[in-house]
Amino acid sequence: MEYGIHYAYWQHEWKADLAAACRRASALGFDLLEISGGSLLDSGEEELRELRRTADGLGMGVNACHGMSKDCDTGSDDPAVRARGIDTAKRLFDRMALIGSSRLGGILYSYWPALDYTNAGAEPARTREYSLESMAVIADEAASRGIQLNLEVVNRYENFVFNDVDGALAYITELGRGNVKLLLDVFHMNIEEPDCAESIQKAGDKVGHIHVADSDRWYPGHAHYDFESTFKALRDIGYMGAVALESFQYPDMETAARRSLEFIQPFCRK
Repeated sequence: MEYGIHYAYWQHEWKADLAAACRRASALGFDLLEISGGSLLDSGEEELRELRRTADGLGMGVNACHGMSKDCDTGSDDPAVRARGIDTAKRLFDRMALIGSSRLGGILYSYWPALDYTNAGAEPARTREYSLESMAVIADEAASRGIQLNLEVVNRYENFVFNDVDGALAYITELGRGNVKLLLDVFHMNIEEPDCAESIQKAGDKVGHIHVADSDRWYPGHAHYDFESTFKALRDIGYMGAVALESFQYPDMETAARRSLEFIQPFCRK
């Protein structure tokens, strides 16, 4: 498995020097840089081409992850809002071509963070229906470009369309698109899943990407999350994709990145 790190480890804004972040991640020993959709959309085309040249030269992978804003909610009851969400996805696909990335993860099926829950309303089934309609269009466009979508499963405090592996599997089964898989984040799983390893086994070949942090969202190895059983489950299902660090930057950025690498890399190399 590849071990990656989110570019925000060295940033506090979406706009960033992505090539510099790639060099920094490589120097630490990471295999992959994960960048946000916001940064993809905000960066100039030449900046993105420079990121690709840098990543290729270093042998680094580049992955993208995005959470739709509320005004681009693909599950909204407003068709204009849904259309903006679909257009945002298409623009992201255009930008991904510039960096040579073929995988997009995140909350593409709704909006994030859904702290007010207003779009759930009194008719969550309708929200889900609109979401599925939008995602069918997005997934078909992605497939035409050779892109895999990894829908992130987040806890009940951040979204409402689905919050666990059972709900996410039901959603992508109904969607019925072969290029749509799941992004499982162990921080969220630790909140929602009775047994994280069992849920990974259940997801099987629908696992498309993994995010890691410890139970307190510090770097892996800081608290009590059971990474041994999680990585055993990933090996059992034959998962050979990317694992990306998405944790708080405590006690500081460099220390968290290095300690995470020291702790997780042996699991990825088994």
